[in-house]
Amino acid sequence: MRVVRSGANPLLTVEAEDASGKFETAASGGVTYVKEMRANDGYLEFKVNAPFAGDYRVGVFQSNNDLCGTHSYNIKIIDRYAVFTVNGKDPVRYFFPNTFSDDTFLERTVTLTLEKGENTVKVYNDDSWQVLWGGSTSTPGTNRLVNYTPNFDKFVFSPTVADDDGGEIRYPINVSYTEYGYAYADRNGAAAGEEATVYLLPDGVIGRVTLNGEDITERFRTKDGTVYSAKIKCEGDMSVIASFLPAKEGEYELPDVGTSSGFVTVGSESYRLVGENLFKNGSFDDNSGNGMDQWYVGANRNGHPANGKYMRPRINEDGTLENLTPLSESGLLIKNAYEPPVSGNKFYFGTDNGQPEGMRHYLVEAIGEPWQSNAWNGAGSLLAFVPIKPNTSYYFTFRAYTAGGAASVRFGAVNMDGFVPDTYKTSDSLNFSGSGYMACTNGDVQNVGGAWKRYEAVINSGDGDYFLFNAYWLQMASYLCMGDFKLIEVDGTPISRVIGIDRLPTVVTEKGTAPSLPGTVTAHMADGTESTLSVEWLNGDIDSGTPGVYSVTGVASLPDGSSTAEALIVTQRVIVR
Repeated sequence: MRVVRSGANPLLTVEAEDASGKFETAASGGVTYVKEMRANDGYLEFKVNAPFAGDYRVGVFQSNNDLCGTHSYNIKIIDRYAVFTVNGKDPVRYFFPNTFSDDTFLERTVTLTLEKGENTVKVYNDDSWQVLWGGSTSTPGTNRLVNYTPNFDKFVFSPTVADDDGGEIRYPINVSYTEYGYAYADRNGAAAGEEATVYLLPDGVIGRVTLNGEDITERFRTKDGTVYSAKIKCEGDMSVIASFLPAKEGEYELPDVGTSSGFVTVGSESYRLVGENLFKNGSFDDNSGNGMDQWYVGANRNGHPANGKYMRPRINEDGTLENLTPLSESGLLIKNAYEPPVSGNKFYFGTDNGQPEGMRHYLVEAIGEPWQSNAWNGAGSLLAFVPIKPNTSYYFTFRAYTAGGAASVRFGAVNMDGFVPDTYKTSDSLNFSGSGYMACTNGDVQNVGGAWKRYEAVINSGDGDYFLFNAYWLQMASYLCMGDFKLIEVDGTPISRVIGIDRLPTVVTEKGTAPSLPGTVTAHMADGTESTLSVEWLNGDIDSGTPGVYSVTGVASLPDGSSTAEALIVTQRVIVR
């Protein structure tokens, strides 16, 4: 574990990913962090060597994007919590504000009491705080939220009040700072005539520092170009305000580096998209019935198909249908309205402005009274047939929600000539082609159900000529909501995706000497490996004759066969002193 400490500077910075414990890490925008840890499961633990006993302020840099519930506009925003213990004593629970993104880290300051010397700090979630959701204005919710800690980037320790000699009036020292840097004092109170040290850690340039309104910027000195300090004498309440400015940055133009946002990640593998969405109205934002010609309802009204007693569905080469009814012509689809039916077995369009990922409209299959044996081609079962190419890989995804239980769905590539076995029995499955399909029967654990969730897979079509999606058993659920359907061709060979680049240490150079910029950076790949990438610096010709803090921008090369969602931008901080 690395603990960063600079000379007499009492600031301690502990990078979360360097702790021990049970957790997973992720990387985003060059930041490696510890991912959310489930209650009573994950934890992290690290050592802190305190220069003296007492209270320490700990800046916890954390993120959290937890939302709870399915209400159209009253989504519950969750402020996650974590428990801190020092040397196994007196657990303390702290809540952390929702940052609305796992990639946006905000600081929340907590207080921990440390003993002089080595301390063991443990961070975890003890599941002692319960949140219930669901229900109504008159009925409390019964769904219990699963507790997690937020994501953690780092923990910054700084002391509060030094030992009090007793009997003296001690005046508070308040330090505040703007973005592009960090400031703190070695104590938060002092007696009249005592001195305190203020430290500045600029990410950019020191703009102005005031003490009770007086400019004290010129007092600050540095030995290494990264940490600045100045002593202040206590003459009463003291307020220090440090303003920082961004580093000087020259102009540059990004070259065409061949990046691509056209990829998807399923499990641990990423695939490059090479086609468009084959679902014509997969978002269901058109409620007129147009674009619904890929959707059908089953025609079998003779109960669950048994051996020799079923009606085989088919789309012929000339487009004619056998034992299939277009949904838009079935009389079961309510068109031109995002309103649910009062009762009855119907399909209708739903709308929900509160859903994540921008999903607003969806298709609902509602059961007023259970349809008789809603099997794969039973009356009322829903089928989508989308033409595809054989021996081709496709990415398929949709989102679903059910009420009152689970619903059975299955999907995959099928060959129209033989996907229904000639000797089909009640317990049989359909003949799916290729690989990656979901085949399930009534009661299978692969049923979809519960809150809105995304389902996704990469399939290979084999000898299939159609993609089939079939929602065929709803007697366990009162209705099934489905939306955000996508079926997109992908390159079947997984790519190695770049998900983050390590921060570069500050380069310090003397006035008149050109800085030596690194030629490579370390990239983290989605498969957990690391790659060394070369860097092209775009504005590295800085004015080394003028002291200051500069920001140099570069672009890292992409590894062969890899992809990234955005340009691999690298930033190098340079100090000329």
